[in-house]
Amino acid sequence: MRDSLHNPVPLKIAVAEYPHTAAVRNGSIAIEGVDAEMVTIKPQIAAFRRGVPTARVLVLPNANHYVFKSNEAEVLRDIRGFIDGLSRPAPAGRQ
Repeated sequence: MRDSLHNPVPLKIAVAEYPHTAAVRNGSIAIEGVDAEMVTIKPQIAAFRRGVPTARVLVLPNANHYVFKSNEAEVLRDIRGFIDGLSRPAPAGRQ
């Protein structure tokens, strides 16, 4: 039998990167008797990349659900870059 206080159990823990999991990921909330190795996962991002392999995926750290407010400058920059990269034919009568 293992004495977990003196010989912690090694454990790899997969934790998604969300604000509410920060305390677990950074060690603020200790898991007694466990020598934890945290592996950060981003399930939605990975699933999207697999589902739409030709998409350009932008990851904005510390953004919230209202990304257009929490990261306004980055959103505007990337929207403008996307629009500038489109090839548009000139409207009829304009060359």
